[in-house]
Amino acid sequence: MIGENQLTMRNIKERDFYQFAENLTTKWWFYAFLVLCVFIPPYTQNGFSSFAALVETVAYVADFLIENKLVLVPYMPIFHIFFLLLFGLLFIFGNRFGRIFSIVAGIHFVFITFLQGGAVTQKYGMVFYPNAFLEISLVSFGWFWEAKIRKTDYSFKRKAPTYYWFAGIVMVFSFWNPDKLGTLSPLSLLTSTSPIAFCMITPIYLSLLSLLYPDINIPFFRTASFVAILVSLITIGMGFFMDNRSEGLYWSILHSPMLITSVYCFLLGFQDSRSYFQQYSRLSSLSTSD
Repeated sequence: MIGENQLTMRNIKERDFYQFAENLTTKWWFYAFLVLCVFIPPYTQNGFSSFAALVETVAYVADFLIENKLVLVPYMPIFHIFFLLLFGLLFIFGNRFGRIFSIVAGIHFVFITFLQGGAVTQKYGMVFYPNAFLEISLVSFGWFWEAKIRKTDYSFKRKAPTYYWFAGIVMVFSFWNPDKLGTLSPLSLLTSTSPIAFCMITPIYLSLLSLLYPDINIPFFRTASFVAILVSLITIGMGFFMDNRSEGLYWSILHSPMLITSVYCFLLGFQDSRSYFQQYSRLSSLSTSD
């Protein structure tokens, strides 16, 4: 009896927190706060003497982070195969693999957070981006939260073919990530840096969740897609400031699927007309039956 009461209290707390999060993600000021976080300046050991110095530092660190990712290129086939297996197991086992999938996704974004949230450079010392750390950590937390409450139904119910065409094209292109201008090699499906790039791996996760909608963690879906919108706007904008105009244009085009997908998913996240309590009670019974 005590165990049952503890389980009931835990379910009530999870339900109340989910209801709070669902309500929070309908408030305009929540998204305004996320936008303001983007403008938090980076921290460096040497500080900034002027705005021009800040711009120079950001440009330098951006190139430095790209070079850091290139160091991992020899290991990319392992990363690609691992994530193909991860998604394959999810399609095969569905909800029985759902919690493991969410935990792995959370760890994945923790890795990306530290990979893209800053660096230790010879020129500027330690550089830390609080904005990137906060935004990407929010996505990582969402996956761990999902692993705990198990709101998402991974049974992949039948949908119209258009859903799979849209999601499939985005997922394949993002996984491919042909980031070299003029080079569209099929080998990039195994050698690209997409598994460690927020801008490429996030559209894959969002597309997956869009296939499962509306049986998903709605507050997390809204938050993750909005964070992706912010990151994609910044990344696409970077292309317009590159010295090589052709490479800059290609860079912006390469990252446009992330913007299209995140905007679509964000708007989709507000289309659910079903009662929260109906969703929660059904998925709670699903999780306890596994």
